[in-house]
Amino acid sequence: MSLLNVICLLSSSSSRKIIDSQAGNENVLDCQINRTRWTLPSILQWYRSINNYTIPIASQFNDYPVHIEDSFVNKYSLLSNGSLKIENIELNDNDTFECRLILIDRGLLDVKEKYFLTLRVNERPRFINLSNSIQIAVQYSTVNLNCQIYGIPNPTVTWYKVIQKREQTIDEENLQLLGLLLFIRYSFTLQNVDDSMAGKYRCVGKNRLGFIQNDFQLLIR
Repeated sequence: MSLLNVICLLSSSSSRKIIDSQAGNENVLDCQINRTRWTLPSILQWYRSINNYTIPIASQFNDYPVHIEDSFVNKYSLLSNGSLKIENIELNDNDTFECRLILIDRGLLDVKEKYFLTLRVNERPRFINLSNSIQIAVQYSTVNLNCQIYGIPNPTVTWYKVIQKREQTIDEENLQLLGLLLFIRYSFTLQNVDDSMAGKYRCVGKNRLGFIQNDFQLLIR
C-alpha cells in the first residue's frame, strides 16, 4: 500500500489544508504544532468534526503511551511527531480533523494551539438522478433532460448531441459526438422542439478518477 501524494491548500487566516486521497490508500495527517515550545505538561489530541470536535480520537499526555478511541484502534495511530496515520482510507473518513495542544497549568487545561486539516476521499462519478432514457415530446413543447452526477472532486458534466450518419460505426459516432458540445451543467433544456431536434443526446460526467455517460433518445410526435 503506497502513501498518496498530498495536495495542500493553505489559508492565510487559519491553519487549514485539504488532503486528497482515495479509498484503500494510507495517509498521514501532519500536525504542525511544535510541542517542544512549551515546558508545561501537555496533551496532544486529534478530533473530528463529525463528533463536533468533542471526542478525541487520539491523544497523548507528554511522552506517555498513546490512547486511540476504541472504534479507531485498528485504523488510526499517532506517530512520534504528533501526526495522525490513517490506514485503509474509506469514504466515511471524509471529514475535517483537528490537531489540538492542551497545556496543563496548575491543574487547569489551556488550549494553546489548533491545527485543522480536511481529508477529502475522492470518488469516481456516479449517477444520482437521471431522466428516462426515451423522451417523447410534442411539437413546440419543452423537454428537460436531467443528468445529476456525484463524485469527489465534483464531476464536470458535459452535454453533447450525437451526430448521426447514414452509415457509421460506433467509433465514427464518437468522433462526430465530440464536435458538438452543448452545455456544461446537470440539466439540459430544449425549448420549442421540432423534428430537427430529435435524436440522441448524451451527458458525460468526468473527474480525475474516471467518467460515466448516459444517452437519451428524443422522439418528436
